[in-house]
Amino acid sequence: MIVMGTSTLLHFHAFFTSFGSRLVPGLHSVRVLLFTHASFAFPIDQMAMKSFAKSLLLCLLIMSCSSALSAQLLKGKRILVTGGGRGIGRAIALICHEEGANVIVTSRTQSELEETINLANGGSCTSDQAISDEEKQKRLKQSAMAATLLSRRGGRSTSKISGKATSVGARRAGTASKARMGRSSVSQLVDAVKTGSSSMASSDNNSSSGDDGSVNQMTYRVCDVTDESQVESMIREIVGENDGKGADIDILINNAGGAQSPKGPVGTLENQALEDLLKLNVVSPQLVTSALCKHSPLWNSESEEAVGSQPSDQKVILNISSKAGKVGLQNYSFYVATKFALEGLTSSWSKELRARNIRVHSLSPGMVNTQSFPKPPGKKGVREAASIKDCLLLALTGGVRVENLESETSETVTVVKDMMDYTGHYIHVDEYDQVVHEKGIENAHYAWKKIDEDQFRV
Repeated sequence: MIVMGTSTLLHFHAFFTSFGSRLVPGLHSVRVLLFTHASFAFPIDQMAMKSFAKSLLLCLLIMSCSSALSAQLLKGKRILVTGGGRGIGRAIALICHEEGANVIVTSRTQSELEETINLANGGSCTSDQAISDEEKQKRLKQSAMAATLLSRRGGRSTSKISGKATSVGARRAGTASKARMGRSSVSQLVDAVKTGSSSMASSDNNSSSGDDGSVNQMTYRVCDVTDESQVESMIREIVGENDGKGADIDILINNAGGAQSPKGPVGTLENQALEDLLKLNVVSPQLVTSALCKHSPLWNSESEEAVGSQPSDQKVILNISSKAGKVGLQNYSFYVATKFALEGLTSSWSKELRARNIRVHSLSPGMVNTQSFPKPPGKKGVREAASIKDCLLLALTGGVRVENLESETSETVTVVKDMMDYTGHYIHVDEYDQVVHEKGIENAHYAWKKIDEDQFRV
């Protein structure tokens, strides 16, 4: 037996400093706890001390990896995605499912919904879900850069930027300003979200296991969201009004929509085309949102505790919009009119529903190559649907994910503490990417813009 004095403790401390802090995030706090009282001496066997140190380090490493792997941003949330059979809606559904949500997808075409379910359970992907090899390599490089930067940051710190609370790593000039974080899993969507498997025989029997053994499901409902009776029936079924077996919705993503066809200047278009597009792009989100607010117990009444509630308790409405909701486009007047209208609904709902602890935003995915909106090969600025992941997660949770490809672990970073600060706001994925690229992930909130224009001042 020996007495472990200050020098031995310092060797012990050096061991953890050299190896532990590089392997286990947050180990610094453990070191402080163990070595604050360096003058304390007690009898201990040298070999036992070394064994203890290794065992402790291994346990901390396992706990750290387990925590990182299971830190799903949408874990346990129940999300309804309209237009989830293909394109942007499909990508949104897969992203949410990957992040631990129980997702319900809806569209008019059952075969497309079944294919989305198949993708969520590890099946093959379709052409509009594929990402080019060049795009894959670009994102893998960005993710590797982000992981390197993260490993250099050490522990987290909490700060406030322009009054918005954030939780990010230690800041150094140029550290994160040139990296787009949390992109590695985007490329994995090409091969679908490989978190389990199940039968496609029933729309209510498609689930996958999370990292902690919990199960999150993806189910579908065939529904024409422009048909009020179908929408009412679907929402009643989902929230359990018919049989009492349903559950409430935490997040509604109004994605269903369409493009203008034909295109042309005023005087050359049929009025019926405008009416049809308004029904799909404006009336349908109104029908779904209205039905949910009427039939869901947690959506249809004001709460006295709403103002002081936790951000995690908030319900969310995210309307998938377009830059066309902000600027006029030649020969696209009908489409522009519908997206301007959707922005108006978003702003108005944000004021009407705030007291119910429901926040409302709109998100523009940019130029996405989909079946409804095909883009010519090589067109500058075109992105794939899955690439909206970072911006989508920020809108839904206020956080983003930073992933380490080598260790297959990830860390979630909270950018906005309370997203209710941005209810009635709009975000564009291209502008989000630009802010992150130029200012760093900790300043991503600068990409949010108020839908309402500022008060006029002379």
